Amino acid sequence: MVNEQFSQGIEITENMISQLGQMAMIWGKHFALDEELIQNYLEGKPEAIQSRLINLQKKASSDVAILLDGHGRIVSHSDTMLRIGESLMSWTLTRQGILDGEVGAAIVQDLNSFILYAATPLFRHDSPEEQIGLVLVGYVINDAFINNIHRNTKVNITIVRHRAI
Repeated sequence: MVNEQFSQGIEITENMISQLGQMAMIWGKHFALDEELIQNYLEGKPEAIQSRLINLQKKASSDVAILLDGHGRIVSHSDTMLRIGESLMSWTLTRQGILDGEVGAAIVQDLNSFILYAATPLFRHDSPEEQIGLVLVGYVINDAFINNIHRNTKVNITIVRHRAI
């Protein structure tokens, strides 16, 4: 009986994380098709890119949105301007998006949190085969999310990072 309840709790948890990932990927595609964002990027307008990225992030109710150039470097970050120019090519998700043009999702330790990011390649509208960057849309796996899982499963979940709870 306990084993069955635990298995059901794990299955529900996996489904909730999967649904969050699917939502992030859907929003990532929405960002990647945004003509204003792409035009501002191609014209090299950092303030306009930042403003549009934050507007899209709010619309998606995401916790973070990042625009990367074709080399995996941060062009714009909704949370901090201090990371502009930083490479995220060390992330498998970024490498797959930049090098292989793949849409994907993964949980990454970033901004002192675990964040479920979806990566969506960014293409020119006038040349759809030319990839120019990558959009990352992220949702923090935080206490509110964990508590929501607990309410639905009655399973206690603890996130451990660097041996700290």
